[in-house]
Amino acid sequence: MATELRTSNATTGAAPSELTTVDIDPEGDLLIDADFCRFRVCSNALRRQSPVWKQMLFGPWKEAKPTDGSAWIVEFPDDTADPLHILLFIIHGKFDPVPPHPTVSRIHSILILAHKYDITGITRPWCSQWLQMASELNPTAANVVESLYIAWESGDEHLFALRLEQISIQARIDSEGRLVYGENIVLEDEIHLGPQDVLETISEIRMAFLGKLIARVHYSLEARMKEKPFCYFGGSYESKKICDAAAIGGIYRGMTQTIGGIPPRAVPDSKGSVVELASSLFSTMAQVPTTHPGTRLCSPRFVFQHLNEGIHEDIPAVVTSFMKPEYKEYTAKQRLKTGVVLGTRQRTRYWKEVY
Repeated sequence: MATELRTSNATTGAAPSELTTVDIDPEGDLLIDADFCRFRVCSNALRRQSPVWKQMLFGPWKEAKPTDGSAWIVEFPDDTADPLHILLFIIHGKFDPVPPHPTVSRIHSILILAHKYDITGITRPWCSQWLQMASELNPTAANVVESLYIAWESGDEHLFALRLEQISIQARIDSEGRLVYGENIVLEDEIHLGPQDVLETISEIRMAFLGKLIARVHYSLEARMKEKPFCYFGGSYESKKICDAAAIGGIYRGMTQTIGGIPPRAVPDSKGSVVELASSLFSTMAQVPTTHPGTRLCSPRFVFQHLNEGIHEDIPAVVTSFMKPEYKEYTAKQRLKTGVVLGTRQRTRYWKEVY
């Protein structure tokens, strides 16, 4: 297994004596400088695998082979040495150093570079194993975001949909109006997430679920504020209004204690995540008092129990409805390159069942 090259992204201006030379091909005719590493490679091996490198190295560009007989040296100042190291080994047919079980972050960096040079297909022998690493059941927030891109580039449509779901359901809006996932991952700052419009899709999924929850909260309150009692239990008008008032008070008190108050009617104004709102809402409704607690018709408990079950059950289908045709087309095209076979899509629960 290749040792991971831990270097900073600061090649430009480094003197040759400061570079660590790695002989991918000891007889290679081309030297590539990336980070503080110099890779000796075969230019024809690069040309055969990558149309990008073919145009760069054998076209009318400054990276073309010098005509004065001097050493052929090309700088890749924006590339990190470690993923480049791995890809160059693969291109030169040296497979033993390729890690079968790299970290999710390392897989992410490899596939970013493979996409840049249009050589994703060369990762085919390892992609299925790498996806197992990216599909772990309890990933860190950073790994969730990284594996969204890994799934996209590998063509694993199911993992992509799952990570899209997890991010959409758990993302919140910060004080600057930005989508944030986990503790402090600002999604708009992440360059490599997948399709160009993925942030728009995440926002749409988030608002779709928030809309379902918020609409039901306001309906439950407004129905009990009307002159005609909402309570269906037999008895006087006054006793029914007392029952309605108890439910209203319980909803306000419970949601104030958990998320600071009733969510705004306008969905885009809601800053919290779907998980935060759902957890608060369903735990509150399970405990809302009424003067007729055993009656299903006037207690919000039973209505929200049904809503809870329905939303959790529908999450994968709702997310799938936001998977645009071009998403499916791209992942299918990538599967032809990587050989990935779609398995069964994982399901997850995002908040506790409190009923």
